[in-house]
Amino acid sequence: MVLAIIKLIVIHNRRASEKLVKTGDAVRMREVMEQALRNPLIRVGCRTERASGCPVPAEWVTRGKPGPVVLYLHGGGYVVGSPGTHRPLVASILKKTGGRALVVDYRLAPEHPYPAQRDDACAAYRWLLESGVSPSGIAVMGDSAGGGLGLAMVQELRRAGVPLPSGCV
Repeated sequence: MVLAIIKLIVIHNRRASEKLVKTGDAVRMREVMEQALRNPLIRVGCRTERASGCPVPAEWVTRGKPGPVVLYLHGGGYVVGSPGTHRPLVASILKKTGGRALVVDYRLAPEHPYPAQRDDACAAYRWLLESGVSPSGIAVMGDSAGGGLGLAMVQELRRAGVPLPSGCV
């Protein structure tokens, strides 16, 4: 049943993405969202830096002492959104959890149809493991489409026999 629902969501997102390509709205939607939500003034107590070595574009958002790692997947229907647009939300999460978040800048549709987004998320997770982060020290989080992407990523990791994170929210 869950797989059937995920397939319906993927089909719906593909159709929506194809419509945006035909009208040329996807790029404009990204520009508007980036201008409206990108805030270089991250909340006090957090800092950002590029995640060098990660096989996909990503940034670290860190608050306080090292602690658990949140692998954060932004929302936006796989069409819009970025680490920059979601910094305030990630900073709020870290205010409660401490530690740090790896925010993945996964490839966007319609230029990169699904499963490119899932593949990027899996690559970032595997990189965390290869970097020495224990699966029990990783929580996957996402908003909207990012939440669904987190579930799709965990299913793919399970299918591949990769050790799973401590949780997915």
